[in-house]
Amino acid sequence: CVRNIISSYSSNRNISDGEYPMFVRDLLAVIKRVESICKDTKQQHTYTTLLRSLYNENKESVILQMQLLRDMCIHQCVNNDTLSLQSKDAVLLNRCLEKILLEENANANNALITNWAQWCCEQGHDKFELVIRISQLKTDLSKLIWNLTNTDICMSKVEQGDSAYNLIKQMGELLSSVLIPNSLYEHMLHVWFLKQLYVCKGIHWIEILFTQPVIRQAIPPFNKTKFANIFAALDPRPLYCDFYNPLVGAYGPHSMDKIHSILMNERYRPALKNLCPILVDSLSLINLCGLTYTEPQLNS
Repeated sequence: CVRNIISSYSSNRNISDGEYPMFVRDLLAVIKRVESICKDTKQQHTYTTLLRSLYNENKESVILQMQLLRDMCIHQCVNNDTLSLQSKDAVLLNRCLEKILLEENANANNALITNWAQWCCEQGHDKFELVIRISQLKTDLSKLIWNLTNTDICMSKVEQGDSAYNLIKQMGELLSSVLIPNSLYEHMLHVWFLKQLYVCKGIHWIEILFTQPVIRQAIPPFNKTKFANIFAALDPRPLYCDFYNPLVGAYGPHSMDKIHSILMNERYRPALKNLCPILVDSLSLINLCGLTYTEPQLNS
């Protein structure tokens, strides 16, 4: 009956291909409403068979595959035997699990997926279990990243017990909690983590915060120095640095120190060719926000 409905829909020339995923979604919703799809029943077996069949038949439609994967995850009927960690299916599964875990009823979904991961462990489905664990990990990290980027942080010095320190400590514990057998996968996870922070705050913010001694010395994996660890590639930066100075080339790497000396010397009269760039630098709120000058010094 379901196949006849889908065939009839596909033969309708007035329907666009873009509407097909919505049609399948609505059709599955009707099936679930009419049929009582309980665990380990004939109805569930028929429904999961339909899900797997539709998933394999629609490899070109990512939207439809994501819709089908959601139900396949809930009914635990994803094909464990053919899953490859470097495949498109693994990526889609990861995205689908993340979406499920971030929904409003996340607690119920989290319990369901945790039980699924335990079942995979007992059945020896190592690859599938790893995808589930990483999805849970990324979801938890996303919540911590959101909290960190929306927290008031004293960027000049982070101390143990600060809210930022506690959040970063939780991140480090999560990143160290999942045993990833392949170093490449671990590296990709760390890149993903830094990318989320970069999108929110930028590399300068990341390097100021994550290279502070209290972070690097006390919180793994940020305290590792081995070459394979991407966090070791982060360079310490001062809070106010030449990274923000558009005229650093005119004065050299210590331009702000020179300009500070010029402003402190009221008798100094710079050459005309240097007057404009010095004036621009001296009026930069970014560069002056950490320094205090008298009105005569700024007007000299």
